[in-house]
Amino acid sequence: MGFSAVGSLFSDSLLGKWGALALRWVSFLAAFFVSEIQADQLRSQDESLYQALSRTVIRLEQVSYNNAEQSEIRQPMGTGFFVQYEQALYLVTVRHLAARGMVLRVRVPAQSNSGQTIDLIELRVPAKSWVVHPSEQTALSNNARNRQTPAVVNPVDVAAARLPWPQAYQLAPLRFCPADCPNGPNQLADSDPEPPEGILVFGYPRYLGVELMVQRPLARVGIVAMAASEPFIRYSVGNSYADARMLVVDVRAFGGNSGSPVFRKDRFTSRRTLLGIISGGENSLDLSFAEPVSRIKETIEWAHTQNPSAEAKWIPPQKKATERGRTKLSY
Repeated sequence: MGFSAVGSLFSDSLLGKWGALALRWVSFLAAFFVSEIQADQLRSQDESLYQALSRTVIRLEQVSYNNAEQSEIRQPMGTGFFVQYEQALYLVTVRHLAARGMVLRVRVPAQSNSGQTIDLIELRVPAKSWVVHPSEQTALSNNARNRQTPAVVNPVDVAAARLPWPQAYQLAPLRFCPADCPNGPNQLADSDPEPPEGILVFGYPRYLGVELMVQRPLARVGIVAMAASEPFIRYSVGNSYADARMLVVDVRAFGGNSGSPVFRKDRFTSRRTLLGIISGGENSLDLSFAEPVSRIKETIEWAHTQNPSAEAKWIPPQKKATERGRTKLSY
């Protein structure tokens, strides 16, 4: 075999290897960009990721009516977010907020199915719509100095309410798919985060010192600072307990941040990944506590098997309570 023939065979072999490698990269990039496009389908061309986030992360409110001023007064109570599991829609927040026994209201700037308009629709969630995490853990009573008196508690601070889908409007729920998602990547992390994972928290603090006519989630950045591994954790104040999987995150939270989703900071795009939910905080240390994503998934899966005695309902734009008078808006 001549030199040219050997050279030709060598070039063909090398080209074949590089060609196969290039083909694999092209396939990977194609799958990546297709999933990005699928994940962006719920966003209009003129809508930013931050604007679309307001159809994912929402403010929970309690509403009272001022007869003297003929106006509604909306008091911010906390934060929640939408998750799609199989074909069902869920609203997720913290257990200590859902357990207050009140009707919570949500205003969502939802996109019409035509994609032409963004209308403010309202959701009303009765107290009996919520399903809490099913686990019970045995902790020790705060009054038992000899630490022999057990008390059964449920410290997992997660609740979920199954919702009807709003007619003629689109939301932007996070996708939770134990198997493959048909319309994009799974957005609930496969495993709980560990320190020092970078995070982003989006929520609605009750007070910022300003009044806004349009609700906007406030973003804060931090890291997962500590992951506990004890049977249960007792707070230093009061007879209350935290989930053993509770995370300590280096993010300062304010009143109203309870229920805020915790996202992975790295590559925060339309493929955003949920890592947990804010449960409370210790402002003197600029630290917050968060339930990990595993607890969120367990709660949604449990709620999917339950039949709550009350159902949430959507109020179309033309039937908003603001028809009774002007609405006093505050952040």
